[in-house]
Amino acid sequence: RVINTSSSLYQKKPSKFDVKLRKVGTPGASPTIGAKIINSAGVIKYTSPTTIDPSTLTTSLETKTFDFSTNTYEMQTGDKIFIEYDGTSETDYVRAGVRPNDDSSEADGTNSTLSYHDGSSWFNSASRDLACTIYEA
Repeated sequence: RVINTSSSLYQKKPSKFDVKLRKVGTPGASPTIGAKIINSAGVIKYTSPTTIDPSTLTTSLETKTFDFSTNTYEMQTGDKIFIEYDGTSETDYVRAGVRPNDDSSEADGTNSTLSYHDGSSWFNSASRDLACTIYEA
């Protein structure tokens, strides 16, 4: 999530999104995993054409790439890039890699933070960051 204008994502157009993913248990091939950009009001501004079959993931974190090459939207304060998976099981699901903010100078917890959705609300975590790389167009 872009917190303020000092974020390295502010007014940038993401063109590629690499994220660490793994499966827990044996999720089915559907629903697939996707990636999107939403603005601060929750309006979808871009949907990646890439989808990932969760059953093809391993149980170890591995980098998966979402194509954002046709994205024309510039990130603004409050915007989020996120992965979306609507799994239906508490034992068979997908996990994204996270790391503590003090693990890397790239994760500051001040200008950009990890956000997650629990099915009804968004929550922010200033102590963890998504293990990902976002490329600019």
